[in-house]
Amino acid sequence: METLYGGNPDYYKAVHANYRRLAGQVGLPVGEITTIAHTMLPLMVGEVAREQGCHEAYHRATFHAYWADGLNIGEWKVLEPLALGAGLRINIDDLQSREQELRRLVDEGYKEGRRLGVSGIPTFFIGGEQVVGAQPYEAIKEVVERHLNGSADGTSNDQAPDPT
Repeated sequence: METLYGGNPDYYKAVHANYRRLAGQVGLPVGEITTIAHTMLPLMVGEVAREQGCHEAYHRATFHAYWADGLNIGEWKVLEPLALGAGLRINIDDLQSREQELRRLVDEGYKEGRRLGVSGIPTFFIGGEQVVGAQPYEAIKEVVERHLNGSADGTSNDQAPDPT
Protein backbone atom coordinates (compact mmCIF):
# COMPACT_ATOMS: atom_id res chain seq x y z
CA MET A 1 0.00 0.00 0.00
CA GLU A 2 2.80 2.40 0.80
CA THR A 3 4.18 1.80 -2.70
CA LEU A 4 0.84 2.89 -4.15
CA TYR A 5 1.10 6.14 -2.23
CA GLY A 6 4.56 6.97 -3.57
CA GLY A 7 6.45 5.23 -0.80
CA ASN A 8 5.22 7.88 1.62
CA PRO A 9 4.18 6.10 4.82
CA ASP A 10 2.79 9.31 6.36
CA TYR A 11 0.49 9.91 3.40
CA TYR A 12 -0.64 6.27 3.47
CA LYS A 13 -1.39 6.55 7.18
CA ALA A 14 -3.43 9.72 6.62
CA VAL A 15 -5.44 8.13 3.79
CA HIS A 16 -6.08 5.01 5.87
CA ALA A 17 -7.09 7.07 8.93
CA ASN A 18 -9.58 9.02 6.81
CA TYR A 19 -11.03 5.80 5.41
CA ARG A 20 -11.33 4.32 8.91
CA ARG A 21 -13.09 7.48 10.09
CA LEU A 22 -15.59 7.39 7.22
CA ALA A 23 -16.22 3.67 7.62
CA GLY A 24 -16.66 4.11 11.37
CA GLN A 25 -19.40 6.68 10.77
CA VAL A 26 -21.57 3.97 9.21
CA GLY A 27 -20.40 1.05 11.33
CA LEU A 28 -18.20 -0.70 8.74
CA PRO A 29 -15.31 -2.66 10.21
CA VAL A 30 -11.92 -1.74 8.76
CA GLY A 31 -8.71 -3.60 9.36
CA GLU A 32 -5.16 -2.95 8.28
CA ILE A 33 -4.88 -3.36 4.51
CA THR A 34 -1.30 -3.98 3.45
CA THR A 35 -1.84 -5.49 -0.01
CA ILE A 36 -3.86 -4.26 -2.95
CA ALA A 37 -5.64 -7.34 -4.25
CA HIS A 38 -5.80 -8.03 -7.97
CA THR A 39 -9.57 -8.08 -8.46
CA MET A 40 -10.09 -10.03 -11.70
CA LEU A 41 -10.48 -13.36 -9.89
CA PRO A 42 -12.98 -12.11 -7.28
CA LEU A 43 -14.93 -10.31 -10.00
CA MET A 44 -15.08 -13.46 -12.15
CA VAL A 45 -16.30 -15.48 -9.16
CA GLY A 46 -18.79 -12.67 -8.58
CA GLU A 47 -20.25 -13.31 -12.05
CA VAL A 48 -20.75 -16.96 -11.12
CA ALA A 49 -22.32 -15.85 -7.83
CA ARG A 50 -24.71 -13.64 -9.80
CA GLU A 51 -25.70 -16.61 -11.98
CA GLN A 52 -26.28 -18.82 -8.95
CA GLY A 53 -28.26 -16.23 -6.98
CA CYS A 54 -25.57 -15.83 -4.29
CA HIS A 55 -24.10 -12.48 -5.28
CA GLU A 56 -25.18 -10.50 -2.20
CA ALA A 57 -23.77 -13.08 0.23
CA TYR A 58 -20.58 -13.44 -1.81
CA HIS A 59 -20.15 -9.67 -2.11
CA ARG A 60 -20.55 -9.18 1.64
CA ALA A 61 -18.09 -12.00 2.41
CA THR A 62 -15.40 -10.70 0.05
CA PHE A 63 -15.92 -7.11 1.16
CA HIS A 64 -15.45 -8.09 4.80
CA ALA A 65 -12.49 -10.36 4.04
CA TYR A 66 -10.64 -7.54 2.28
CA TRP A 67 -11.62 -4.40 4.16
CA ALA A 68 -12.08 -5.77 7.68
CA ASP A 69 -9.72 -8.75 7.73
CA GLY A 70 -7.08 -7.43 5.31
CA LEU A 71 -7.02 -10.69 3.32
CA ASN A 72 -5.77 -10.88 -0.25
CA ILE A 73 -9.01 -11.73 -2.07
CA GLY A 74 -7.03 -12.01 -5.33
CA GLU A 75 -5.91 -15.49 -4.27
CA TRP A 76 -8.08 -18.58 -4.83
CA LYS A 77 -7.08 -20.06 -1.44
CA VAL A 78 -8.73 -17.02 0.18
CA LEU A 79 -11.71 -16.81 -2.19
CA GLU A 80 -12.70 -20.48 -2.22
CA PRO A 81 -13.96 -20.68 1.38
CA LEU A 82 -15.73 -17.32 0.97
CA ALA A 83 -17.47 -18.50 -2.20
CA LEU A 84 -18.48 -21.84 -0.71
CA GLY A 85 -19.65 -20.14 2.48
CA ALA A 86 -21.85 -17.84 0.39
CA GLY A 87 -23.49 -20.88 -1.20
CA LEU A 88 -21.67 -21.02 -4.53
CA ARG A 89 -21.19 -24.33 -6.23
CA ILE A 90 -17.77 -23.76 -7.77
CA ASN A 91 -14.27 -25.13 -7.87
CA ILE A 92 -11.05 -23.97 -9.48
CA ASP A 93 -11.43 -26.32 -12.46
CA ASP A 94 -14.89 -24.92 -13.27
CA LEU A 95 -13.54 -21.42 -12.96
CA GLN A 96 -10.56 -22.10 -15.21
CA SER A 97 -12.74 -23.75 -17.86
CA ARG A 98 -14.90 -20.60 -17.98
CA GLU A 99 -12.11 -18.06 -17.55
CA GLN A 100 -12.38 -16.46 -21.01
CA GLU A 101 -16.18 -16.09 -20.76
CA LEU A 102 -16.03 -14.72 -17.21
CA ARG A 103 -13.27 -12.24 -18.10
CA ARG A 104 -15.45 -11.03 -20.98
CA LEU A 105 -18.37 -10.46 -18.57
CA VAL A 106 -16.17 -8.54 -16.15
CA ASP A 107 -14.74 -6.45 -19.01
CA GLU A 108 -18.26 -5.68 -20.28
CA GLY A 109 -19.24 -4.49 -16.80
CA TYR A 110 -16.14 -2.28 -16.66
CA LYS A 111 -16.91 -0.80 -20.09
CA GLU A 112 -20.53 -0.15 -19.09
CA GLY A 113 -19.33 1.67 -15.99
CA ARG A 114 -17.00 3.83 -18.07
CA ARG A 115 -19.84 4.53 -20.51
CA LEU A 116 -21.96 5.72 -17.59
CA GLY A 117 -19.15 7.95 -16.40
CA VAL A 118 -17.92 5.92 -13.43
CA SER A 119 -14.52 7.33 -12.53
CA GLY A 120 -14.05 5.88 -9.06
CA ILE A 121 -15.28 3.21 -6.72
CA PRO A 122 -17.69 3.30 -5.15
CA THR A 123 -19.98 5.35 -7.37
CA PHE A 124 -23.60 5.82 -6.37
CA PHE A 125 -26.20 6.89 -8.95
CA ILE A 126 -28.98 8.79 -7.24
CA GLY A 127 -31.64 10.37 -9.41
CA GLY A 128 -29.24 11.00 -12.27
CA GLU A 129 -26.55 12.39 -9.98
CA GLN A 130 -23.30 10.63 -9.14
CA VAL A 131 -21.67 10.46 -5.74
CA VAL A 132 -18.11 9.22 -6.28
CA GLY A 133 -15.68 7.77 -3.81
CA ALA A 134 -15.78 7.08 -0.10
CA GLN A 135 -18.04 9.90 1.03
CA PRO A 136 -19.34 10.69 4.50
CA TYR A 137 -22.82 9.35 5.23
CA GLU A 138 -24.18 12.91 5.41
CA ALA A 139 -23.03 13.66 1.84
CA ILE A 140 -24.90 10.66 0.44
CA LYS A 141 -27.93 11.33 2.65
CA GLU A 142 -28.09 14.91 1.38
CA VAL A 143 -28.24 13.77 -2.25
CA VAL A 144 -30.87 11.12 -1.49
CA GLU A 145 -33.03 13.60 0.42
CA ARG A 146 -32.71 16.18 -2.31
CA HIS A 147 -34.03 13.66 -4.84
CA LEU A 148 -36.76 12.34 -2.53
CA ASN A 149 -37.99 15.84 -1.67
CA GLY A 150 -37.69 17.35 -5.11
CA SER A 151 -35.19 17.24 -7.87
CA ALA A 152 -31.54 18.06 -8.19
CA ASP A 153 -32.39 21.43 -9.75
CA GLY A 154 -34.34 22.43 -6.63
CA THR A 155 -37.85 22.07 -8.05
CA SER A 156 -40.45 20.04 -6.20
CA ASN A 157 -41.75 16.84 -7.78
CA ASP A 158 -45.29 18.28 -7.71
CA GLN A 159 -44.39 21.56 -9.44
CA ALA A 160 -43.54 22.23 -13.03
CA PRO A 161 -40.16 23.92 -13.42
CA ASP A 162 -40.25 27.63 -14.13
CA PRO A 163 -39.78 27.92 -17.93
CA THR A 164 -37.89 31.21 -17.68
